Amino acid sequence: MLFIPLPFVLTLLLCIILFRLYQQRETLPSSQLFLTLISTYTLGTALVGIRWGYGITAVQPIMAVCAVSWAILAWLCFRSLTIEGASIIWRKDYVHALPVVAVLLQILLMPDLIDILIIATDVFYGYLLLKLARQGQSALKTVRLEQVTTVHKGLYATAYILMLFAVLDVVIFIDIEIFGGKYAASLITFANIPMIFALGFVASLASQSQPQTRVVEANGESVLKSVPDQSATKETERADTDLSTDKALVERLDKFMRETELYKDVDLNLAKLARKFGIPTRQISAAVNKVKSINVSQYVNAYRVQALCELLESSDQPIIQLQLETGFQTKSNCNREFLRVTGLSPSQWREQKRQPTS
Repeated sequence: MLFIPLPFVLTLLLCIILFRLYQQRETLPSSQLFLTLISTYTLGTALVGIRWGYGITAVQPIMAVCAVSWAILAWLCFRSLTIEGASIIWRKDYVHALPVVAVLLQILLMPDLIDILIIATDVFYGYLLLKLARQGQSALKTVRLEQVTTVHKGLYATAYILMLFAVLDVVIFIDIEIFGGKYAASLITFANIPMIFALGFVASLASQSQPQTRVVEANGESVLKSVPDQSATKETERADTDLSTDKALVERLDKFMRETELYKDVDLNLAKLARKFGIPTRQISAAVNKVKSINVSQYVNAYRVQALCELLESSDQPIIQLQLETGFQTKSNCNREFLRVTGLSPSQWREQKRQPTS
C-alpha cells in the first residue's frame, strides 16, 4: 500500500488555496505577498513529507530556509494590512532578509546552530505580530470593516502559532539530544496542523484585503490612486482629550454617515472613512470607542442594520439582495451583526414586523 505522509495532504490543500488566490491576484493589492507566503508554506510542508516520510535528509537545508522565511513573510503580510502605500520598501525592509542570509551562512559554516536561529526568528516575529495585534482593530485600517474582526483574530492566531513553533522546535531538539529523535517524526508531522490553520487565516486575509489600487512611483515608493490618508502626519496624543470633544466628533460623524450613506460601500475600511471624513484614523477609532463603547466596524454595521431594517419592512425583495444594498458583503456577517443589534435574524425581524397587530 502506498504511504502518503500527512504533510503531502496539507500540501495539496495549500496548492488549492494558492490557485484560488492566484486567480484573484489582479484585484488584491497584497496578493503578491500572500502568494509568496503560502508558496513558502506549501514548499515547507512538501519538504517535511519528503524528509520524515521517506527519510531523505538532503532537503533539510531548504527546510531551514523555509522555516525562517515564513515567519518573516507572515509579519510583512499582516503589516501590509496596516499601511496605505508600498507593502515593502526595500531601503527600509532589507533587514528582514538578514535571518535568511544568516541561515544560509550557518548551513555552510555552523549547521548545528541552525535550530537556534529558527527558534529565535519565530519568537521575534511572533512577538512583532502580537505587538501589532494588541494595537487593536484600528491598526488594520486598510482591511474592509466587515472583515476586520476576523482579520484581527487571524493576526493573534498567527502570532501564537509562531510561538508554538518555537516551543515545538525546543521539544524536538530535546528529543533528538536525549532520545535520539525517537519522537521527532511525529512531533514535526503534527506541528504542521496548526500551520494549516494559520494559512487558512492568511488566505482569508489575502482574499479580503485592501480594495484600493496601488501605483508604483519612480522612487520605489507607492501611493494610492485615491486621496492619500494624512492621518500619519495629523495624529496627536489624545491623553488630554476630554469626553466632550469626542462626543462632538461622533455627532459630526453620525451626521456625515446619515448624509453620505458611506456605510453602503462594501469596500469601506477605516482608512477610506478617515479620508472621506477628514479626521485621522486613530482619532475616529478612539472617539467611537470612548463614546459608543464599540469599535468602528460595529459602529458602521449598526448603520447597515438600521438601513436593512427599513428595507425589510418596506420591500419584498430577497434578504440577500437587501443586505448587499446596505453594505453587507456576506450573509454570515450580516446575520451576526443583525443579531447583535436587534436580537433577531433578518428573517425573524421581517416576520415579526409584518405580523398583524391585535
